[in-house]
Amino acid sequence: MFTHHDVELLKKALSERYSNFIQIIVDQSGLTRNTVSKFFNFKKVRPSNQEIIYTLGKNLLEENVIRRNSLKKEVRNLAQGEIEEGKQASLNLSRHL
Repeated sequence: MFTHHDVELLKKALSERYSNFIQIIVDQSGLTRNTVSKFFNFKKVRPSNQEIIYTLGKNLLEENVIRRNSLKKEVRNLAQGEIEEGKQASLNLSRHL
């Protein structure tokens, strides 16, 4: 169902973002750790289980990207707020001089 390349790509992306992605997928899927590990080690797993594991892995990546983008946006907004506050404080100070 999924090629070696498909699984390798997912495994690499997940391992770069999560130190415990196999356990997360085990917890979310109800599948055994052995089944999930087999999938990521390119061993034979039932097609229905492959789909479950692959889908949950993809969902983890999506959640990570959404969370990361949201965090970046929040930091940009906070930083911009500090810049705006700094400009306003500078303007207020120059009015008093």
